[in-house]
Amino acid sequence: MDAYDFEHFIGDLWERMGWKTEVSTAAADKGVDVVAQKSTPYEQTLLIQAKRYGPNTTVGSPEVQQYASLRHQYHGVDKVLLVTTNGYSRQAKELADQLNVKLINGDELVQLVLEHDALDLVVEYLDFVEAIPEEDTSQAAGQSADRPETSSEAGVSSSESDASATQPTQMGSPPSTRWHKAVMGATIGWVVVFFSVVAIPEALWGLLFLVTWVALPAAMFLDAREIGDVTDWPKYTWAYVLTSLLWFVAVIPGLVYLWRRRSVPVRESQEDSESGEQASSFDTPRTSEVEEDTTTTGATDSRGDGEESASASRSSREDSDDRDFARVIGYEEKRYTCQVNRSANGEWLVAYGRGTDPDDARMFIYDDTGLRITETIAEPATASVADSGRTVVIDALDPDEHSAKLIVFEPDGTQLLTHYFNADVADCCVTSDGEYAIVTTYPPDDSAYVFDLESGDRRTKHELRHEKARQVTLRTENGVREIQFSTDTEADPAYAIDLDGEVVWEETDDREETVQEDVEERDDPQHLREMIESLREAYDAAETQPERNDVTKSLADTHWSLANALEGDDPEAMQDHLEQAKEQYFELLPWYEGKSGAAKVLRKQGTYYIERGEGERAAECFRQIKQLEDEYSVQLLTEEDERHLESIT
Repeated sequence: MDAYDFEHFIGDLWERMGWKTEVSTAAADKGVDVVAQKSTPYEQTLLIQAKRYGPNTTVGSPEVQQYASLRHQYHGVDKVLLVTTNGYSRQAKELADQLNVKLINGDELVQLVLEHDALDLVVEYLDFVEAIPEEDTSQAAGQSADRPETSSEAGVSSSESDASATQPTQMGSPPSTRWHKAVMGATIGWVVVFFSVVAIPEALWGLLFLVTWVALPAAMFLDAREIGDVTDWPKYTWAYVLTSLLWFVAVIPGLVYLWRRRSVPVRESQEDSESGEQASSFDTPRTSEVEEDTTTTGATDSRGDGEESASASRSSREDSDDRDFARVIGYEEKRYTCQVNRSANGEWLVAYGRGTDPDDARMFIYDDTGLRITETIAEPATASVADSGRTVVIDALDPDEHSAKLIVFEPDGTQLLTHYFNADVADCCVTSDGEYAIVTTYPPDDSAYVFDLESGDRRTKHELRHEKARQVTLRTENGVREIQFSTDTEADPAYAIDLDGEVVWEETDDREETVQEDVEERDDPQHLREMIESLREAYDAAETQPERNDVTKSLADTHWSLANALEGDDPEAMQDHLEQAKEQYFELLPWYEGKSGAAKVLRKQGTYYIERGEGERAAECFRQIKQLEDEYSVQLLTEEDERHLESIT
């Protein structure tokens, strides 16, 4: 698709999602491709940057940094969104988290097209694509579900039926492997060696020649063997390998191999088939059927207690047939694209996802008898289920408002616990016995919460010690539970705490010690006071309103940090800096940074006055949060805030 057409395609897709959009002209484009607005449930403005990239190009952190400042060029912008046809670098994702920029990759874009029934837009923009009507299989599926099993069918084992059935295929590239990358590198290396015979020293040329000559056939052989589990290609691996040994023409089989590998039929693997059968065993004839896998995803790994080490646990999850898949679940004549998570013993499954209607999202809990619970969830983010069937679900509520809700369900569907967070939730898990739930949050809260599900109380709150280490894994060592934190599911844990929030052990190196020193310096009151003076000078020197807004945000955050640093030593100075932080946050209205920042300051002030027995001053703080809620139609009061306000008044 032409890059300019892609911008219009994104604009039309967001209109299909209920937004009023305007696509910038090429001459007037200041970095904003699409401006999207809608008035329900409240006034919102979204700036969209569309990046039509090929399969080997990702969006990096410089682009995220560049577009994060776009909101300051327009009045009342709520969020900046980057949409790409490919993906984002790890650094770009981390920076987007810090700068409140939402990212949508190519797979998520395809999912949006499917969810909002927008395939006609693809046909409109790509005239060589023909839309084929989808077969109506709901009636046949219903007949199949309701039809009783015959004796002859019952006598045929699932393995026999699988062996006799034709394996389904789907078109698309096989998964990339390290050997695939080696083939690409060796092919490029052949070209370099061929044309540099007179440009580099003879000894170095000979070494490069030997490496390329051996690496290309070896890499093709190993890659073909690895993807042989999911494809029937290439059937003539030996032809590619032997031809590539003829050095003077080796680039030809290398290029042909890479070109043909891009679009070969991907066969459903036996592992996927078994996982599909296992998911199907959770079906109920009347209300739900779990269809075949649509795509594997990087969903949150299922977790549970175990005696094995964290690395062994990760390895077992990678090799297990129970790893997560995206599945399509049929329920009441609707279809939901869900991520799934299993209990450690494999007897329970929780699925959560969105239907074809963008406002329709659900959570499903299954055991081996079928569907046990289903509930509507506004924005299901992640979930975890214990061996007993007790399930923890995170509802992200409105993602634009950086809030979330923890809901704990009993196996019979009753809600055991509800807890609100004033931050986005990063990860959650439940112990295998269902006694404890652990939740981690993103900044500014950046904490881990441990809930005792038997009593319904929060057992502890632990401020995370390592930046971005928010993925939770549970481990039992000598009968003692450890909560381990890592940067992602593939990384080694950075440190661990017990259920009371005490650090059990911590991996340290010179870099982490340096980071810790930087954190201590950053939180030093004297350092913060110097920063405030510098920021005031920067504010006076700012020439444009967007520049002043940036400085105001930093100034408010610094006053907030200094207030927290002085909390135990100088309560009077703490209150003074809270007042100044509140004043700066109010200057940022109507941006979300202003609303959420003012609310957190007022909440801290209200809590302080409650502890001092000054009920009327505390009530006034919570009333101001309520006024912000009413004025801007956003959720700012937490459940605890409402209890304080009710008890005081």
